[in-house]
Amino acid sequence: MLNKRQIISNFDKKGLLTVYFVVLISMIAIGLSRPAVTFKIKGMEAQGFLGLKIGLLTTAFFIFRALGATLSANVKNKRFVATVGFFGFSFCLFVYNLSGEYLPIILTKPLEGFLAGLTWPLVQLLVGVFTAEKWRITSMTIYFMVGRIGIQSGNIFYGLINSIFISLFIASLLMFISAFPIFKIYSGSLDTKEKSELITKRAIIQPSPIYLAAFATGFNCGLAMELTLFYLNVIKSLSEAQASIFYGIAGLTTLLIPVVKGYLADVYSRKLIVSISLALVSLGSFILSLNVVKELFVIIPLIIYITGIATLQSLVRGLAVLARKPQKTIGYTNAFGNIGAAVSPVIGGLLIPIKFGPFDSVFMIAGSFIAAFTLFLFLKAKI
Repeated sequence: MLNKRQIISNFDKKGLLTVYFVVLISMIAIGLSRPAVTFKIKGMEAQGFLGLKIGLLTTAFFIFRALGATLSANVKNKRFVATVGFFGFSFCLFVYNLSGEYLPIILTKPLEGFLAGLTWPLVQLLVGVFTAEKWRITSMTIYFMVGRIGIQSGNIFYGLINSIFISLFIASLLMFISAFPIFKIYSGSLDTKEKSELITKRAIIQPSPIYLAAFATGFNCGLAMELTLFYLNVIKSLSEAQASIFYGIAGLTTLLIPVVKGYLADVYSRKLIVSISLALVSLGSFILSLNVVKELFVIIPLIIYITGIATLQSLVRGLAVLARKPQKTIGYTNAFGNIGAAVSPVIGGLLIPIKFGPFDSVFMIAGSFIAAFTLFLFLKAKI
């Protein structure tokens, strides 16, 4: 008979597939709702300071997500919190759909962010619980790959549906459905507190470099959300539908790259793979900012940029589950990422109308600089 530690070290296919299923349908909801909310605000607001208003919306979300992620590090009743989180997501999307003004949306965004901060680290913890230690980074990159399939598919579905109301209705329904498998997977047979302690017995990494990379990832993630859709539409001369579809295509074309990098990180060098990913973020955002890159030509630097961000998102969480205290490290890793994602939209919203030299907007240059600076520090870190 297998003892508890042996059971934990084995691959739990059913549990892991359930996590991936929840991530898929909930990220389709996010992919539908993100352009819907962005373009809803654009339709109800005067054009003055619109980029800043969209940036503030993202900032409000991530400030409270950072708070929720910090609290998730010490959550005891994981089953209750994770289940309520998905019901809460559904409610927030319902409110967005009914809102006819900017104020209800900006007041609801903090709630959505807080729930996201509490909920997603608990879901990510399950990836570590259901995967053998040797393959946790690979499993985490697959987790984020599935999430990107959902988000980018949702972006494309929005472009095809081209209806704010229908997109937000479907998104709210999908989040509601997601709560039920999460409730089941956190059933009494899964003592997550005991398991989360057992999986730390062979800790191999310290958290400081993880937090550093998480902040840089979050900073660029904040730029790459609503603001990039707005940027593609207004500055790069794409229609709303084109911007959403291009964004989705760019994400879908990068799906397997983070998984390959996760595998290489597991079997070869974590530090090298993280460093390459930071370099891609810096390079992609720099090229995308050039004034000569317009319309169809945005797709190449956009792919480079999203590839770097997507890889870093999964790598830093994969590294977090290898730390001595995985629940706390995942929670704080998400918190640092969310802090970066909170400050960058405000900075980006202020910078987006500013042109400089060969750049049609300097807001992406901020992301390029942060990634390059983090790469310089990360190369000196021990990991």
